[in-house]
Parts: sequence; structure tokens; C-alpha cells
Amino acid sequence: MVAPSTKTTNARLIKRTVDAATPQSERYVVWDSELKGFGLRVEPSGAKTFLVRHRPKGAGRTGAKRFMKVGRYGTVTPDEARNRARAMLGAVAGGGDPTGEQNKAREAITMAALAKRYLDEEVTPKLKPGTTTLYSHYLRDLAVPEIGRLKADAITRSDISKLHLNIGRTRPVAANRVLATLSALFSYGARQSILPQGFNPAHGIGKFREAAQGRF
Repeated sequence: MVAPSTKTTNARLIKRTVDAATPQSERYVVWDSELKGFGLRVEPSGAKTFLVRHRPKGAGRTGAKRFMKVGRYGTVTPDEARNRARAMLGAVAGGGDPTGEQNKAREAITMAALAKRYLDEEVTPKLKPGTTTLYSHYLRDLAVPEIGRLKADAITRSDISKLHLNIGRTRPVAANRVLATLSALFSYGARQSILPQGFNPAHGIGKFREAAQGRF
């Protein structure tokens, strides 16, 4: 639950306007001028949090408004927050209860647990031992130490991009393989209904250039 604010303003929430939202003596909310119900809460401390405001379907205009946290600015970008907010508001329109689902977020699976399940249930039984060893290395040795504690359904493209870049500074080929393995992991999570359908923050991240291997 996100506490509302009585002080509000309106603007299109893009990076420029979010950066320009300076802290004041009281918290306030900047509501997006395009996506109704999507906002940015600015604390006196300077912390900025994207949020969604909605009424449960069927509650009518007199129903109590609910507020949900979308993500902290810096952890998610304005575009990522907008996409999440649009999905939340769409779920409400379809009769869902994202507020209740958000309250269960602490029970969501971590990346470490999802990686273990993927390796145990999908990779080991179906792939060759050598391939299994590689997948295990990419996930357990390279990915999990960095992002294993994070909730799988809260991972952002920024998280994966940062991981890919950090590995790629010294091991670009391994970084690309980690990226591909994580993409397969997220696809598995969606197929198993562990993650939302279509959720794959490893998709669309540019890979490092790999030197062509010559034949002799």
C-alpha cells in the first residue's frame, strides 16, 4: 500500500520531468498527463517512487481508491514504470486485484530459487551433460551471485543489462551466453506460470561483438 498525497501536479512522466521533480517540504505526487492513474511520488528526502492509483472494478466512483507501488526511480526507468503501470491498470480493468497480488510479493520466488528449479526440472533432464554444466556455470557462478537475491518478477532490463556489462568487461563471450541463458530462464518461468506471460527482461539487450573463429 502506498500512502496518497494531498499535493499533486500533472506532467508527462519522462526522464526529463522526473529528474526535474525536486523535493519539497512535503511529499507530493506528479500524475502522468497521458496514462490516467500513473504517478510519481516525491518525498522530502528526494526519494522518488512510481505508483498507480485505482479503484477496484465494480466499486464505482464512490469506491475507495487504492495505491500501489510500481518501483523506485533509479531501480526502474520511467518507461519501465509506465509499462508496469499500464499492466497493473489493465489487470484492474479485467477484474484482477493487483493490490492483493502486490501484498504477496514477499512470497515471490527469487532469481536463485528460479535458477535452481530451471536447472533441476528443465535443463538437467533434457539437455546433454556438457550443456547442463555450461548452463549451471552461467547461472550459478555468474548470474546468481549478482542478482540471485532479487525477486524474479521484479527483475528489470536495467538489472540484466548491468550484469551483462559487468561480466562483459573481461569476458564478453561469457556475458553473451549468460544473457541467452537468462532469456531461456525467463521463458521457462512464464511457461510454468511462475512469471507473467511475456515477461523477459533479458530480451532486447545488445550483445558484445564476438571475434570470428577462423578454420585452419
